[in-house]
Amino acid sequence: MIGPDGRGERQLTRTGVNESDPAWSPDGKQIAFAVLERPTYDYSLYVMHADGLGRRRLAGTPDDETAPTWSPDGRLIAYTRWVKGEQFQVWVMDADGSAQRPLLPAPSGRAVWSPDGKRLAYASSGGGDPAIWVAKADGSGRRQLTRNRAQDFPPTWSPDGRRIAFTSNRRGGFDLYVMNADGSGQRRLAGLPGNDGEPAWQPAR
Repeated sequence: MIGPDGRGERQLTRTGVNESDPAWSPDGKQIAFAVLERPTYDYSLYVMHADGLGRRRLAGTPDDETAPTWSPDGRLIAYTRWVKGEQFQVWVMDADGSAQRPLLPAPSGRAVWSPDGKRLAYASSGGGDPAIWVAKADGSGRRQLTRNRAQDFPPTWSPDGRRIAFTSNRRGGFDLYVMNADGSGQRRLAGLPGNDGEPAWQPAR
């Protein structure tokens, strides 16, 4: 963990195993993350307090579980799960780890909640290059927003829920793009030398 000014860097976990995909709870009191388990070498999801204490396992199956994201009300956690023999799926569970259930097929990375908690945006390849999709929070109403012979990922919502930023290589290298939440108005934001990726919006103040 580090302050927004780049100061105060502090290590929260010291386990000697691979830990990744940290995600803050909406109230800033907890962090969900993925842990590479031994000896199975599958990932499971854990949660801890923001100071690194109170670590506990949330999800643990014979399948890999990564990329957790909290619903805006903090009641649910969506995550990516590898179902052996079927490929990746988006699953959702209650924030205490109970009631795990499938939600969406074939993501390429994490699914992210809209600010009002009513929709999820995600990238899905469907056997080709990944495109940006949206769906209702219950997994219904899936709709493809981008259609290119290129890789479009990962989506991230603006704080007001009206726009989605993402990365695309439709011009060769990877650049940042933004579009309206219905897929219209797609435009490039950055085109610096090299590759740009992983957009993140500043929260509304």
